[in-house]
Formats: sequence, structure tokens, C-alpha cells
Amino acid sequence: AAVTVTAVKSGETDAQAQSIPANEGQTAVSQTAADLGTYTIEAADKAGNTTTAAFTIAPVDADIKAEPKTITYDATAYDVSQLFTFGDGVGTKTYTVTGGTGFGTLSGSALTISQAGTFIISVTTAPNGYTARGTALATLTVRKAQGTAALTIENVTYGTPISPQPSSTTNADKGYTITYKTADGTQLQTAPTDAGDYTATVTYEANDFYEAASATTTFTIGRKEIVISGIKAKDKTYDGTTAAGLVCDDVVFGGILEGDTLTISAEGAFADAEAGEAKTVAITNLTLGGESAANYVLAEAGQQTTATATITAQAGEITTQIEKKED
Repeated sequence: AAVTVTAVKSGETDAQAQSIPANEGQTAVSQTAADLGTYTIEAADKAGNTTTAAFTIAPVDADIKAEPKTITYDATAYDVSQLFTFGDGVGTKTYTVTGGTGFGTLSGSALTISQAGTFIISVTTAPNGYTARGTALATLTVRKAQGTAALTIENVTYGTPISPQPSSTTNADKGYTITYKTADGTQLQTAPTDAGDYTATVTYEANDFYEAASATTTFTIGRKEIVISGIKAKDKTYDGTTAAGLVCDDVVFGGILEGDTLTISAEGAFADAEAGEAKTVAITNLTLGGESAANYVLAEAGQQTTATATITAQAGEITTQIEKKED
């Protein structure tokens, strides 16, 4: 005689039967099954008595570990599988974006980023043999990269507007502002027009991928050259000196811009102190003045250097002595 053990998988009609020799005092039998599922064991002894028991063969949990990461945007797709490590036996992996502040598209495990921020990434592994379906979440933080900016401003001469040339390879889709400072650090409200040395800074706004970016440059607005003419020398009476007075009321400032105000001062001297007509007067030490003087400089060539004037002889005293004769 034998004890017959039958293992039947739940939901199935087929059974595996195993004949086990009957041994006196035998109290236990064993039965194995290869498929996942729940089984019922029925054992019958030689007397016809039966006993049933159930057991389940369940899959093991998928071994998935998630690790948050922070990266800086670099214009390339990111492989989100780097957020996870997987044990042996896991099935096919499927990745999805389930939330966060960033925006992007996911193809397989390649995340193409369209706006920096946080991405909550979910991975699901399919059942595989004795390994169950698994899921895990990880957070990917994509920081904005540092933007780039450049600014060039060519030197100009007073009266010619500056022409700023800002550029950015990363933030050009956003607006920008340009600010100006004088050489001593004074902030200007508008682009400078007066002669002087300046610093300019361009700042581009941040966009979806890059932080705000700025760049600084220096430039000079040079003084405009002026040529003087129309100075007159004053006639004088002989005084024994070469000093000559000058009249600058009708001076012509060649090169002055409309609306500007200039004055000129100078020194004059005759070649000698002797009386004479149309004598040459040398003009030296020309000095600009007036409200607009800081924007101009005397040209090195072309300036008036002489004028003419007369030194009139001084009237002499004639003393006549008349002797009186007596008759």
C-alpha cells in the first residue's frame, strides 16, 4: 500500500500525483511545484483517510533602489535610468515623468529638457519569472546653467553717439538692459554723451535653461577738436613794452556743435616795443572756457597764432625859451 499525495494548483484541474511507499509510522510527506501560484495538498493513507493543506509559491519583490540627483543643464538629454539601481531578475523597465516643476519629454529613458526644474521620475518593472512587478520614484533636479553675455562699445568723439553691441549665445531670447557709470563710479540714468571715460554693463534676463548673465566693458568719448580764429589785437600808444591786448568778442570756434557754449582766452605780444602800423602780434596760451569746454580740445594745428595792431608814437613835449631883450 502507499500514501497518495496530490498537489493541485488553484484554478486548475490537472494534478501532479506522487506515490510514496507506505512506511510504518510515516507522518509527513513532501511535494514540490515549479509554477507560481497557490496549491492544495491532499494526502490519503492506506485506510482511506484524507488530509488537505495549502501552500503558495509567490514571486520575490523586485529589487529597485532610487537615488535623487541634481545636475546642471547642458543642452543634452539625460538618461533617467541613472536615478535607479536594479537587482537581478527584474523585468522590462518603463519610465514616466509623474510631476515636478520642470518640463521635458521622455523617450525610453532619455529625458529631453525644455525647462529646468524638478522632475519626479517613476520606473515600473514588468514581472519576470519569479520576480514581481516593481515600482520606484526618484527626483531629478535640473539647475539652470550660467548664461553668457558680451558687450562691445567702440570709442567715439564727442558729438557721435555710442553704438553698444550686446550679445549672448544662451539668453538672446530674453530682454537685456545696459547701465553706465562714469570713471568715478557715478551711475548714469541714460547713455552718456559728454566726453569722458565710462563703464557699461549689459544684463540679460534668465530664461528656461540659463541664469541671468552680464558682461562689462569700458569705452571713451573723446573731446572734439576746435580751431580758433577771429581774435583781434588792440592798438595802443607806445608804452615801452611789447604787451598787446586782445579782443575775443568775434572769435569763431571751428567745429563747435550747435547749442554748445565756448569762450577763449589768450595772451598777445608785439615783436618789439617800437611804434609802428600793422605790427605783428603773436597769440599764445590759448585756453578754452565756457559751459561746454570739457567736451572740446584745441586742435594741434590750424589755430590762429598772430594778429596785427598799431603802436602809436607818444606825443612829445616841446619847451621853447624866449629870451627878452631890453632896449
